[in-house]
Amino acid sequence: MALPANYYFDNSLVESILVVYHKTGCTHIETRNEIMTHADELIINVIRTHNLHNIYSGKDESSFQDLYQIAWCAIESALYKFNNDPGHPKIFNMWSQIARTAILAAIKKDNRDKKNSEGYRYYLDERAIKRSAKFDRFMKEAKEVCKYCDDFMKIINSLEELYFTDQKPHEGLIGKLTKNSGMSRAKIIKFIKILRLMSFEFTDSPVGEAEHQEPAIKPSTIAFTKEED
Repeated sequence: MALPANYYFDNSLVESILVVYHKTGCTHIETRNEIMTHADELIINVIRTHNLHNIYSGKDESSFQDLYQIAWCAIESALYKFNNDPGHPKIFNMWSQIARTAILAAIKKDNRDKKNSEGYRYYLDERAIKRSAKFDRFMKEAKEVCKYCDDFMKIINSLEELYFTDQKPHEGLIGKLTKNSGMSRAKIIKFIKILRLMSFEFTDSPVGEAEHQEPAIKPSTIAFTKEED
């Protein structure tokens, strides 16, 4: 009898073969191979339905094959766990769960290994050093400019804290600065506008960096006071 389109194998047939396999002590290779031929379409469907091969390293055909092999081996190694007593899950449900669990565990391990690799850590360290050098220079010059205004110094200190504690400090920046500094939204916006107007004065300004070999900030020309706020 033909199986419905959404069936990957005859559940009853596979379970009956598994019973025979268990009677051999799970040692009969030909029976095991026959059982595993029914797992192919199920594994492929699990990977494609959840798009798992596109979140695994490489995102190409080799990634799909890697995940297929991981799920295949996990199912094969768990054949001895099958139990056809009433109340136990059907083999289709069991295999689906095993395949998903094994694949997701492999993806998680791969991501963890990648992040712990020496090459990846070196990349992050290099990126942090380059980024930090410019940021430190900016903070030093901004603090020098705003040192006469307590409110602006609070904003700058909040910005510095965000840089080192927030993974994406640029997202929702005004709201974050308002919350962390205790300053009003209007004052935060005023602070940002002033820095934009003075951006050419900073060492790493795209406009001014070709002209300035040393920081060009002149605090005496722009002195913020509490009365100005």
